[in-house]
Amino acid sequence: MIRIEGTDLSPTVVLDPERGSFEISGISVPENSSEIFSPVLQHIRKYKDKPQVNTTLTVKMEYFNTSTSKYILDILTEFQEMRNNKVSEVTIYWYYKEEDEDMKEIGQDFRDLLRIPIQFEVY
Repeated sequence: MIRIEGTDLSPTVVLDPERGSFEISGISVPENSSEIFSPVLQHIRKYKDKPQVNTTLTVKMEYFNTSTSKYILDILTEFQEMRNNKVSEVTIYWYYKEEDEDMKEIGQDFRDLLRIPIQFEVY
């Protein structure tokens, strides 16, 4: 398992390939998003070669900048490929605060763009 603790500028990331569980949460406004997300994408791509039967991605972001948005789209695309290629049963949870319609809409935009089911949950 890999756990990257979040800061005021970067998200908490938990990658647990043994359990097929992946999570990104918090705030992401780093100066260089690739420092955080390029290694995350590498781990997910490696996982895709031998995934668990069931895979879960949880996105629980409070706020993220444009460069982070691109990486979240890339991550969601990797999970979409797993699902479409039927190598794993993929479940994606998109958490948002009840009053944060913007974050909900961003998740809906990703869902519509990628044509992938996303379960929306209020926290």
